[in-house]
Amino acid sequence: RESVRELQTAACAWQIVLAGVAGRGISLHCVGMEGATVQLLRRLYVGVEEGRGAKASAMPPLRLSRVEEGEEATLPPPPAAISLHSFTGTAAHVREFLGVERAVREAAASSSDDGDPPACCIYFGISHLINVLYASDSAKARRKAAEAVRSIPPDRLLLESDASNASDGLAGIVGACEYLADVLEIDEEEVVDRTSANTQE
Repeated sequence: RESVRELQTAACAWQIVLAGVAGRGISLHCVGMEGATVQLLRRLYVGVEEGRGAKASAMPPLRLSRVEEGEEATLPPPPAAISLHSFTGTAAHVREFLGVERAVREAAASSSDDGDPPACCIYFGISHLINVLYASDSAKARRKAAEAVRSIPPDRLLLESDASNASDGLAGIVGACEYLADVLEIDEEEVVDRTSANTQE
């Protein structure tokens, strides 16, 4: 079982790296694995592990090519943007992701030749199916979900349908919009404006 997880982690790591090399954004499905995803990003781009469960010997930053003796290793460029699909983490996870975003930016800036590394913004996708229907089995779950949403900066929010077919897509987006408007206590129109602007950045 552990070997399967290691293979999944390695495959995910290379997908993230490939997105960065191609100058593209990437969508990560990390429901229930938020802490592990934070640690993976740190291991890839910062070279340290922090927080709960951190191991004493962290994996060094991933390198794209072989480094000859005497050469200085360089970090791979991070993705231009990372979207966390149907984010179900806590407010603490939000803070951890934003912290790793800052650390990744700093690491990328220090290793960039032109001083203009990718922005590497981390976005949090909210969907009606996952964040409302599946994550609302108790008052405590609903409260923690609302706390997490309120801790997300407005310029990092995205609407998602998480629908498997186009006919359900609009209903999913509307449901997510209504949920955000209710939790954030703002008009639905403002939710649409904010999240639409975030998709253009």
